[in-house]
Amino acid sequence: MSHTIRNDECNAVSFLQLHATKIHRLVLIRSPTVCFTSLNNLRSLTLKYGTPEQFNSIRPEYFPFLEILHVDSGLSLNASDVEKAMDKLLKMLFSNGFPKLRIFTSIHIGAISSRETWSHAPNLQCVHLYLKQNKDYELLLSICPNLRRFTTYEHHVFSPLSGRSHTWDTFKSCILGKSQGNHRRIMTEIGRLSTLEWGGKFMLHECSLDYMTKKSVPARFDNTGVPPLVLSEENFVIRGRIFPSKHPYSLASFLIEIRLPNAFPFAIPRVSFLDPIYHPHVKKTTEICECSLKLTPDNWRPTNSLNDVIETLIEVIEIEPTIGQYHEPTAGLEYHSARDTFDQKALSLVLSKGRPREYH
Repeated sequence: MSHTIRNDECNAVSFLQLHATKIHRLVLIRSPTVCFTSLNNLRSLTLKYGTPEQFNSIRPEYFPFLEILHVDSGLSLNASDVEKAMDKLLKMLFSNGFPKLRIFTSIHIGAISSRETWSHAPNLQCVHLYLKQNKDYELLLSICPNLRRFTTYEHHVFSPLSGRSHTWDTFKSCILGKSQGNHRRIMTEIGRLSTLEWGGKFMLHECSLDYMTKKSVPARFDNTGVPPLVLSEENFVIRGRIFPSKHPYSLASFLIEIRLPNAFPFAIPRVSFLDPIYHPHVKKTTEICECSLKLTPDNWRPTNSLNDVIETLIEVIEIEPTIGQYHEPTAGLEYHSARDTFDQKALSLVLSKGRPREYH
């Protein structure tokens, strides 16, 4: 079973203690008092904002079946504690201390230097880690022969690897998460978007893959076009239109942009409106409206899909705005105290900046 503990919540801690041997997946967020070493059957562990003691308790003797490990230091550890804890952990990870481990990701850890004690990690297939120098990446590649995906925080430039079967282009693609094999999950997600098209909720128009057929985006009602697609090494970009069903938004469709970071699906996508929309839960920043979704970095899971992201976005537009949780305060106050004024502004923006609802 899967279990999550946030902020040392008492009932969740008690549940862990009662069902320690039955928990296969644990997510621990800002819970410094929780000891989880009794979970001998754990397969997946996510530790966010943990203590040095919690980091140091990630050991093979406690978790012999561990397959997936995500660590995020956040702001709870100082630099010295992070370095010491990660040095011990990485020594075990990259010396086959966890023989079943397939996936390892680290966020907010900082740059790491490789160690001579890193010897062999034959089963690691996916790694997200920020290393300091070329030689660190070269060593990691050499000790992880079955590595399929390797992402990092920064855009690095490395010298070619000599004497290896890997070409430099292949290695750089592996580092940046841009090789064709690394698109497998993204391509699967894009394929699943068709279910939203069938349901009349979303229409895919373009994405970063050059070989994908692009569907033309209809101009706004005021005849303004589509902003150019800006590509980057750090993000995979998807664009499409959503089709809300709540009035007045049901009178138009709205172009959105989803940017998937290199660490996707382990990091949450960033969603923006490319068409202005007047709504209490949508915050406008210059010409781009950013929507704060119910999916947040704290509750995002690698199993979440792009369908989840888009359906959550539509739900945010269609549900009754919650008092006190506005992202656009002016719109929120008008919605509850001057509804006629709000409806008029929302309708006016829909009829001028919205797009036709027909499918192309």
